Amino acid sequence: MNDTVRLDISGTMFRTKKSTLQNIPTSRLANLNDLCEEYDRKLGIYIFDRDAVSFRYILNAYINGELHAPKDVCPNQFKTELYFWDIPIKLLSLCCLKYFYDGQEDIDTLQILIERSHETHLAKISTVTEPSANSRDTDTDNDVNSNVAYTKFAKENKKNVNGNVGTTRKASSAPSSLWLLLEESNSSTAAKVSKQFNS
Repeated sequence: MNDTVRLDISGTMFRTKKSTLQNIPTSRLANLNDLCEEYDRKLGIYIFDRDAVSFRYILNAYINGELHAPKDVCPNQFKTELYFWDIPIKLLSLCCLKYFYDGQEDIDTLQILIERSHETHLAKISTVTEPSANSRDTDTDNDVNSNVAYTKFAKENKKNVNGNVGTTRKASSAPSSLWLLLEESNSSTAAKVSKQFNS
């Protein structure tokens, strides 16, 4: 019986032993057989349209018994690959934990900032005065005030979106980070630790 398994992962060829794939028995690869829809009988290989860079690290987990996260792949994309291949995250090496989970914390923090920014912009829009129907002079004054306020808001908004990100980030990073650390207990590891000490 041939113990070799050939895998075509998005055009990159991998070769390993069936016995090696049994090292993670609950995984997708451990349960490959000739009846799988990914198996090409003519070529004698399994074909998967998955990320080959991530797969190299996943295959090494079968060989070494320890999973390392690639630094050139988004942690969330790598997590998606782990779910597809049924690889337990508990195999992740200690040296890669910070990198792997920092990505998710950054996304959580960014989502909080976007939500807060959106709320602030909506508040600014609601304070823009609407033209009054009392008199022609009042209408004109209010139209001018409304246009000025809206133009100012639009310029600020455009500056935040299209401005020099590096300069803006340096100016606003510390207050935002400090606010998140103190007010949003799930925004980062530091915030979680701070929450434990303060409770």
